[in-house]
Amino acid sequence: MKTNFFKPLYKIPLLILVAGFFVLTSFSNHTHKNLNKLDWMLGKWKVSSSKHLQFEEWNKISNTKFKGSSYKIIDSDTTILETLELVVIENDIFYIPTVYDQNNALPIKFKLSKLENKYVLFENKEHDFPKKIEYILESRKKIKASVSNESFSIDFHLSKQKN
Repeated sequence: MKTNFFKPLYKIPLLILVAGFFVLTSFSNHTHKNLNKLDWMLGKWKVSSSKHLQFEEWNKISNTKFKGSSYKIIDSDTTILETLELVVIENDIFYIPTVYDQNNALPIKFKLSKLENKYVLFENKEHDFPKKIEYILESRKKIKASVSNESFSIDFHLSKQKN
């Protein structure tokens, strides 16, 4: 009985090709055409850990752009701490804060690096602080936000307010 040892080997390149395709597609960058998965961030949120009244507020401008601000109220004075923008640029999502007393009041881009059902992470590894901005939806009415770099982290606890 004569067997051809090499006959089953023709299937190996096909298997490698199929496996390679699945590996590459599972690690490929996700493209984002809109901000719909971040709708849970919309609205007015009170910052609980602040010594004074402080809020973060997000409004939907379009499916590809949210605008927001962080502000504090002392007595009857409102002070804008930063303006915020979430925007889709060329299929990537960016979180863009502008802090008036930092970085010469220029906007800083943080690129989305992770998006899950109740978690979002933006990063800018070139920035000194923060390098990471995270939001975690703890419940329909509670968000934990964090800003951090390699050696330091600040947490903010936000609670949803009625508009």
